[in-house]
Amino acid sequence: MPSNATTGASLTFRLDVDDGWPPVAAEVISCIREAAGYRIGAAPFFVKGLSVGDVIEIVDEENGQVWAWKHISKSGHSTVWAGRIGDTDVRAELDWLMDCGGRVEAFPDGRMFALDVPPSLDAASFDAHFGGFSDTELALAYPSWRHD
Repeated sequence: MPSNATTGASLTFRLDVDDGWPPVAAEVISCIREAAGYRIGAAPFFVKGLSVGDVIEIVDEENGQVWAWKHISKSGHSTVWAGRIGDTDVRAELDWLMDCGGRVEAFPDGRMFALDVPPSLDAASFDAHFGGFSDTELALAYPSWRHD
């Protein structure tokens, strides 16, 4: 169930698991309850279409889990999912993103990351840092890309 606190709130999103993916059946995302809805506070790992700063309304909730939602407003932030393959070292790229005002959420296994790309960072700069890896080193997905 969504928390009614104005800070430190969270929403639990139900996920459709297909053939073992994603590796969890629900994702908890920090948020702030506002008059208009819930402002997303962290880049999600598995919920498509959401980014930091988006304000959403819960459309359907069951057993404390969000089953459906809609945007009230979209922020200028983008979400990128990154998965390290093998021993690929992405620490310099993650540090660069944080130095540029982005945020990094790390999955407990240290191989998957949800990246918050702030609106102040242009796509060419992001690609210059993260686009140099081969498909056998780093997998990238863009579930909520809002940069032109």
